[in-house]
Amino acid sequence: MKLTILVPAGVPAPELATATPPRRFYRVDEFAKAIGDALAIDVAIVEGKLADAPNDGYLLAFDLPITVDARDGTRIVAFGVDRAMIMKRVEAQTLAAAVEKHRYFEWCTRRADERGDGLVGRKDVAARMHARILTGPYTSPHYAAIATSDASDLPTLLAAYLTAYPQVVNS
Repeated sequence: MKLTILVPAGVPAPELATATPPRRFYRVDEFAKAIGDALAIDVAIVEGKLADAPNDGYLLAFDLPITVDARDGTRIVAFGVDRAMIMKRVEAQTLAAAVEKHRYFEWCTRRADERGDGLVGRKDVAARMHARILTGPYTSPHYAAIATSDASDLPTLLAAYLTAYPQVVNS
């Protein structure tokens, strides 16, 4: 499996001397290590725009543009999506999955409280991996928030999901 994390490139503006660069702000290196360990692979990190990302493998994208073509969406997991838009985005862009902004913030700041939930993914993939569909606002015709007791945290949940995903999508 090939996995790349895309984070916006950026140097804080000089007038914002305390601003944190996106790669550090999103703790991208920590997440790359955690999911890489869960999948037993090396995870590449690309700083830049969507056009800078490789055209193959899965792409975990922070600040994903709204203009993503639905044909490209099937290999993308959007990170830090606003809760008011997450269900519209996964459906409209046919994303592989998405992680809501606050849920990712919880992973970044409260790892001791981690649990195997919080990924918005396809319902058919959730069924394949024997995950629970969570009730609540994160549900649509094809997607829902999912959880599994087999995953101890967000990276291991996403790793299990990405392992099951091609078995459903490519069948």
